[in-house]
Amino acid sequence: MMMMPIPIHASVDDAHTFLGVKKDYFTRDFKEYIQKERLNWWRFDEDPDYKGRPSFGWVFWSQLGKSSLSFSLAFFFLLLFLGEAQPLFSFTDNSADLIRHALQKLIEVFETELPDSLFQFWAPTKTSEGRTLLTTQFQPFALGPTFLPNFRNRLCSYRMGMCREYNNSFYADAECAQELLGLPGRVFLNKLPESTPHVKHYTLKEYPQRDLALRCEIGQSWGLPVFEDSSRTCVGVLEIVSLYDMYLHDKEFLGRVYDIFQEFGLRCFDGYEHCKMQYWDKNEALTVAFHELKMVYKSVCNIHNLPLALTWVSCRSCNDLLESKFQFTVRDYCDSDDKWRFYDLHHFARVSNVYLLKKGQVTGRILSFPNLLYCSDVKQFTIAESPLVPYARVCELGGWFTMCLQNSYTGDELYVLEFFLPKSDENDENILTKLRLILGTMEEYFKTFKLASGQGLGEALSVEVIDFQNGQKSHSIQMIPATRCIPTLELLQDGGVMLEQDQQDQPSMDVINSGMYVVSEAQNYNFPILDSLQNGKVTKQLSLNDTN
Repeated sequence: MMMMPIPIHASVDDAHTFLGVKKDYFTRDFKEYIQKERLNWWRFDEDPDYKGRPSFGWVFWSQLGKSSLSFSLAFFFLLLFLGEAQPLFSFTDNSADLIRHALQKLIEVFETELPDSLFQFWAPTKTSEGRTLLTTQFQPFALGPTFLPNFRNRLCSYRMGMCREYNNSFYADAECAQELLGLPGRVFLNKLPESTPHVKHYTLKEYPQRDLALRCEIGQSWGLPVFEDSSRTCVGVLEIVSLYDMYLHDKEFLGRVYDIFQEFGLRCFDGYEHCKMQYWDKNEALTVAFHELKMVYKSVCNIHNLPLALTWVSCRSCNDLLESKFQFTVRDYCDSDDKWRFYDLHHFARVSNVYLLKKGQVTGRILSFPNLLYCSDVKQFTIAESPLVPYARVCELGGWFTMCLQNSYTGDELYVLEFFLPKSDENDENILTKLRLILGTMEEYFKTFKLASGQGLGEALSVEVIDFQNGQKSHSIQMIPATRCIPTLELLQDGGVMLEQDQQDQPSMDVINSGMYVVSEAQNYNFPILDSLQNGKVTKQLSLNDTN
C-alpha cells in the first residue's frame, strides 16, 4: 500500500488516519517527524500474530522532486550565506529512487526474516569546502515488521536521533582520520562490509552514535556498501540495525540481498561474487591442502585449547584482499554451563566467512613478515586494524598469532592462518614457550606445508610481538628456539659416522611431566597420501573416517 505524505497543515493527532493505523501505532514525535520531513510512505501488511496484533513493514522517502529540491538547495545556500546553516549541501538522484524500490522488495521478500530492524541509506554529499560527507538527508529508510510497540518505538527513536545528532558527522575522505570515520565512513571508503554482534562492543571513537544506540537498545549493526552496477561506483552505504542478533552473516541471505539490488541496477555486498575461486571444485591439490589444514586445526586446537582458527587466502580477482576459506571452532573449549560462549565463537567463524580483509590490515601484514606475528590481546586492535575485532571482544578472547604458509602441491598459493588464544595472565616468556609447543605440534602434523619464508616450523623462528600497555601499543622482535632435534655427526674410531641428537632444544622433563608439552598422536590420524603431480593433477587417498 502506497500513500501520499501527511498534509503539512493536518493535525498530528490525525496522522494515524493518513497512515492507516491505530492512533498509538507510532509515537507523536515520530508522526511529527514524518510530517515535518514531508515523507512519502509505503506499507507492507503482514499477517497478525497469534494475539491478533497487526504488523507492517514500512518504507519512507522524501517527496522532494528535482524542482523542489533545487528550491530547497537555493534556500539552504541563502541560510548558509547568512551564517545560519552548516556548509553542507545534499542532493538526490536516481540512486535514492532505486534504493527505495530495493528496500520495498527487501521488506516484501524477507517479511519474516527481518523483524524489528531499521534500514537507512547514507549517500555521499559535498560540503562547500569540497569534502565528502555521508548523510541520510533526503534518503529513504525502512522499518522491518514489528509486533511490539516498544520495539518499534526504539527503532523510530534511533532514526530520529541519527537525523538530529549525526547527519553531519560522518566524513568519508582522505582528510578524515580513520578513528573519526564512523561505520558509514569506513564502509564507504573501504568499499567492504562491516558489522558487530552488538554495538556495545564498539568504542565511542569507532561508533560515535554508540550512546544513542544503547539508549535505544540497538543490538546488531551492519554496514553494506552499495554500488552502481555498470560503473561499480560506490553510491552510498546501507546501514542495518536490529534490536537483536539476526542471521545477516548467512551467505545465502546475503546472496538473495545481492540479487534484489541487482534487479534495480545496484550491487549490495559486492564481495558476494568478488572473490570466487574459479577452480574451487576443480583443483584437486587445493582440495587436499584444505583437508590437511582441517585435520591439523582439529589436532592443534584441541591439544592446546585454542578456541578458534581461521584461514585466509589471497583474492585472485584483485590481489589486494584476503578471503576466508574455512574456520574451525573447538566445541569442548567452553564449559557445559557456558553454551553461549560457543555460540559466540560459532557466530565469529560464520561472519568471517563473508568478510574480506585488506592486506594492509593486521592479518594481512604477515604476508610481508617472514615468520610469526603475535599480539598479547587481540581485543585491543582498532576496527581499522582488524574489522572483526568486535567479535573477538564479545568472545572475550586473549592472545592471537598468525603465520603465512605454502603447500608443496599448490605452488605459490599463500595461506594465512590465524589462531586465537583464551584469555591468560601469562607473561611473554610463558607465551613464547606456548607458541613453541604449538609449533612443535604443527610440525609433526603438517605433511605438505611449510612457512612461506621457506623455513620449517621446527626451526628457530622470529616473532613480532605486539603488546598493549596503558593504552599504548609497542612492537618487539623475539626469537622462538628450534623445536626439532638437530642431528650432529660424530666421527668414530673405525672411520664410521654416528648420528647424535643435540638435546639443547628439547623440552625438559619438568616441562614434559607438567603436561605443558604434549606428545602428539599423529599415528591416530589418517593424512592424505599425495602421489606425484602428473599432468597437473594430484591423487589423494583419504580415510573414510576423515571425509565428514
